[in-house]
Amino acid sequence: MANPVTQSSPQRAIVKMVVSGDSLIIRGQPKGGPPPEKQINLAYVMAPKVGRKLPDGTTSIEEPYGWESREYLRKKLVGKEVLFKSEYKIQMGNAQREFGILMCGDENINQTVVNEGTVEVNRREKNKDNEDVIKLVELEESAKNGEKGKWGKLASGKREVLYEVEEPQKLVNKSLIGIVEHVRDGSTLRVALQLESNKKYQNITLMLSGIRCPQASEPFGEEARYFTESRLLQKDVNVRIEQTSGGGNSSAFVGSVTIGDKNIAEYLIKEGFAKCIDWTIGLTEDPKKLRNFEREAKSKKSRIWKDYKDAPKTNGSNDSFEARVLEIVSGDALVVQNLTTNEDKKIFIASIRPPRPEGTKTDDDNKDRKQFRPLYDIPHMFDAREFLRKRLIGKKISVKVDYIQPKTDNFQEKICCTVVVDNNINIGEALISKGLATVVRYRQDDDQRASAYDSFLAAESKAQKSNKGLYSNNKDAGIVRIVDLSTDQSKAKNYSTFLLRNQNDKKSAVVEFVFPSSSKLKLYVPKDNCLLNLILVGVSSPKSTDPIGIEALRFVKQRIHQRDVQISVEAIDKVGNFIGWVYYEHNNSQHNLAVDLIRNGYASVRESSWTNELSAAEAEAKKQKIGIWKDYKEEEHTEALEEAINEEVVEKDTSDLDKRKKVVVTNISSGLSSFHAQYVEDGPKLEELLTELREELTSNPPLPGAYKPTKGDLVVAKFSVDQQWYRAKIEKIVSNNEIQVIYTDYGNRETISSRSIAAMPSSKFTSLGPAAKEYALAFVRLDTDPDFVNEVRNAFSDETADRVLLLKSEYKDASGLEAVTLLDEESKKDIVLQLVSDGLFFVDIKSRRERRLQKTLNEYKGAQESAKKKRLNIWQYGDITEDDAKEFGYPNA
Repeated sequence: MANPVTQSSPQRAIVKMVVSGDSLIIRGQPKGGPPPEKQINLAYVMAPKVGRKLPDGTTSIEEPYGWESREYLRKKLVGKEVLFKSEYKIQMGNAQREFGILMCGDENINQTVVNEGTVEVNRREKNKDNEDVIKLVELEESAKNGEKGKWGKLASGKREVLYEVEEPQKLVNKSLIGIVEHVRDGSTLRVALQLESNKKYQNITLMLSGIRCPQASEPFGEEARYFTESRLLQKDVNVRIEQTSGGGNSSAFVGSVTIGDKNIAEYLIKEGFAKCIDWTIGLTEDPKKLRNFEREAKSKKSRIWKDYKDAPKTNGSNDSFEARVLEIVSGDALVVQNLTTNEDKKIFIASIRPPRPEGTKTDDDNKDRKQFRPLYDIPHMFDAREFLRKRLIGKKISVKVDYIQPKTDNFQEKICCTVVVDNNINIGEALISKGLATVVRYRQDDDQRASAYDSFLAAESKAQKSNKGLYSNNKDAGIVRIVDLSTDQSKAKNYSTFLLRNQNDKKSAVVEFVFPSSSKLKLYVPKDNCLLNLILVGVSSPKSTDPIGIEALRFVKQRIHQRDVQISVEAIDKVGNFIGWVYYEHNNSQHNLAVDLIRNGYASVRESSWTNELSAAEAEAKKQKIGIWKDYKEEEHTEALEEAINEEVVEKDTSDLDKRKKVVVTNISSGLSSFHAQYVEDGPKLEELLTELREELTSNPPLPGAYKPTKGDLVVAKFSVDQQWYRAKIEKIVSNNEIQVIYTDYGNRETISSRSIAAMPSSKFTSLGPAAKEYALAFVRLDTDPDFVNEVRNAFSDETADRVLLLKSEYKDASGLEAVTLLDEESKKDIVLQLVSDGLFFVDIKSRRERRLQKTLNEYKGAQESAKKKRLNIWQYGDITEDDAKEFGYPNA
């Protein structure tokens, strides 16, 4: 029953939205917050119902012309100021509905909708004499006669509404006209998209791309919702769908909304009602514009930024300089030379993360796994390094320091930069677009990031969609399976057959590392998929700590480090190093590295020089008196000259020489944790014993497979390289057919077939104990980096190969091995002391306290300090034995 309304003044309000052709929601004037709202109804009229989704998931029936009726009123009134005069109220269940006359300016809306045929007059007996109703009835009759609106012949058509999205992906990258039906928060809307003229609509939930507003319960959440609602609710907008979010038929969408030429996201950001979101900002047309608006809001401390404080600037950030790339350290790190200061520095590409290993390994797993090489064993790491190497090495680049990541307990300081090469190619973005790096995700309030961060996000999204690189569905993609000949003598000798087969054919290779001697290189040979060490033919180089040696090393690095070269292999030495030639391109012509080193005075020709070209190059350097020949005089003896080339090394006190044992090194463990050596005096006895052993086995050959191996047995085993019999001890039974043995007279291990093992023929062949004894190096410890350990192992191998050494036991280490020092028999120089002075070992300063050891330990400390000052090898980035020690993983520094 209608209740009369007490006479009151008309209410002035703004139309928030139209529910149906006869029902609206109006809001009062704002007073310091979202204004009060209420639903009103047009008096004396009734509109056809609009279909809508009900709380139980069903949809109500839409009556003919219900949508058109609502649309007429929506387009006419939403956002307009109106005057509402209440006429009566009706109690409907628990709610009371208010009905009245609505005026927009001088226009009576009740009369207008009747005249347009969008509603019909509610004719009741009690209202038959009401002047307003009489006027409405007259207008209705006129509309019927004119077949207007719902009274027309075409009024029976119904609108089709889709509340579920059958194929969400079909809407992506489409621009559609829509009506904003609901604003959940400032950046989340419910939109009806127009699919076919005005008869088919798709209802979706849309999140604005690139931004996020606070929720209603958060500060400024209600204000942000009101800001969007007052501008978009029930307005015609342009919607561009940029991405789906979620899955199935209830997918939400991410996109942009514009009304006219105004993008609502830009206004929300600018007014301090929203913040940029990294996950979707790359989808927008102009991420930089949004970032600039956000910075503007932050500087004004607008709304959500009222407590914002600028991040402190670090020294050096925002610096820009031109540089030349000297080395690719990893998938995100470079060593460059500043072309203004000539300073070499390590920089990182800002906001990217290179490929990382998948999962982690336990300590037990690591004991049995092969040596881990990040460059080759981490999927796509090699691809990322190669991408950077081919595009950057030796090239001029532009560097802008975006931020400096300070040093922490776990990480060293990182200079993070934007790197641009060639035609304004951002190398970070290029890496990401190839799927060879990922974008670092920051806290939303963290402004320290790459200047092109949003472009990085967009590039990453495209790489993901294209299944490139790290996003490939192929699990084996990006793994480089190499054969490392640089640390395995037996493998190197086996491969030598292939590498020496056609000596006249040049092979393509990449220079992975230049050893301190400058005439020894580590190379990757793609065709044979192997790593190898190569020593230049006929070249004798000064040590890297000699002034000329330092120049030589820099010369070689600048010319060929990480460059494509051609190699020709001539021979292989006893420890698995290949000997050959290296050819490279420089200034559009091909050069021979050995010849260039000698011609520039950076090396001399060995006595057994291989070609006249090397001798001619040396004669030219002598004539010009350059490099090692700067003080050259014709009458000087060659040996005196060699003495001048070599750096001065502190010699040991020779008073203890009679206490030392003459030994030769027979095997070096892969990590240089220990080595095996034979006493020289045992050599003839061992040779005689092995000769007799092999004669015995030739006369009475063992039956293959007849011997049943047991762990710990002393046996004879056939070495896989030369197929000769040696004394061995069984260390591990791998399987029925594979046995791991250690050759007791040499210290090397291998896993061989059980058919290559036989019982010891007689006890007389065990009368001589194992000729190889295991030792550790005294006073020193190694860097933990696997690649560097290999380099030190190779350097130690070079210094000890084919030499008689004088061994002295200094103490026993924690594992019970004798820790020893080694002197070269001829020069009486301490081999390991020399390697310390080259910056290849740490001195274990805290290891020993005995007074008798302090003199020797002080010599080692002095050599280490010299290496630090010269920034050699492990000291190239300064002293890392104090604050940096834990960060780099060096115990007891």
